[in-house]
Amino acid sequence: MCNNFYCFFFARFMAGFGVHFAFLSIFILALENVGMKHRTKVGNLALALALPVGGGIIPWIVLWCDHWKFFNQVITLTFTIPMLLSSFILESATWLLAKGKIDKGMKVLKQVAKINKKSISDDVWSNINNCYTNISVEQPSKKNYRFYRWLHCAESSRRIGVIIIIMSYQFILSMTQEGLRQIAFLLRVNHFIIFSISELIEVPAGVVPLLLLDRVGRKPLSIWLVFICSFFCLCGIPAPEVAYEIIALCGMFFIAAANKVAKQWIVELLPTVIRGEGMALASVMEVVGSVLSPIVIITEIWYRTLPVVILALMSLIGGIIIFYLPETMDEGLSASLEESDPRWSRNQQML
Repeated sequence: MCNNFYCFFFARFMAGFGVHFAFLSIFILALENVGMKHRTKVGNLALALALPVGGGIIPWIVLWCDHWKFFNQVITLTFTIPMLLSSFILESATWLLAKGKIDKGMKVLKQVAKINKKSISDDVWSNINNCYTNISVEQPSKKNYRFYRWLHCAESSRRIGVIIIIMSYQFILSMTQEGLRQIAFLLRVNHFIIFSISELIEVPAGVVPLLLLDRVGRKPLSIWLVFICSFFCLCGIPAPEVAYEIIALCGMFFIAAANKVAKQWIVELLPTVIRGEGMALASVMEVVGSVLSPIVIITEIWYRTLPVVILALMSLIGGIIIFYLPETMDEGLSASLEESDPRWSRNQQML
């Protein structure tokens, strides 16, 4: 319906804003609503299959539509599917209980027990209710203070450090992945084909976390993936032109796998009280990294392989800073900052 640039710009901004954060909300809800042993499967199936397959078929939908307005209408129609599905997803019980909404949280827990056909005694329900009611009563002023959660984060240098590392790591992953994707576009191949390849390459990249995440752990797997990506970037320095772009695709495979591990790892690192806001901030840094990645590619005007040198250094920095993040394999999701403190402590092993 837009008839000028500013109207179109605003409409696209709101559409992108809505899609991006709608995915984050559903992703967090999905991980919070499943048990520990199913978390990797549920989280990574969407990242390994749904997102890359959807991205891979978009160029061919564009060709079929043959006009951007018709394409826009076709894509918009798909929004009805998540709108319908979202009505079947339960609110996070841990979030409700952490927020002091005891009655609503208990209602969700009882609904989950009913769906899973679990028989829970009235005494257990009463103990859970009393436990969270006491916690809520003990901290009335904190619960009602709007900025309490983030001010409370500033009480500990370790908390600030973990959050800064998470934001920086997400920025590095996004900039490296998008930078390598743009290098791949330098291949003398039809852009529709290379776009599909760059998206579909994330399918096998998503299988890596599914197979290894609960065997190796989040931290060691992430470190190895970003270091291997850095190695491939460095291999591109002496490579001839065609091999240079192919090596970039190989590096993109490993950084894409690291990005998928990071999505789940960040959800597990952040406590319930700041998980939504923390993931949103990480997502903002991801967008910033994506937006700034062309600046790295422009440096090829000074030296052809300078972009991969910069991206290799970025990957190395990313691998080094996450040495200071704790492992979360086989651990439950923490509800409060106080519960996260032991996990975030400096006594955590580096590997």
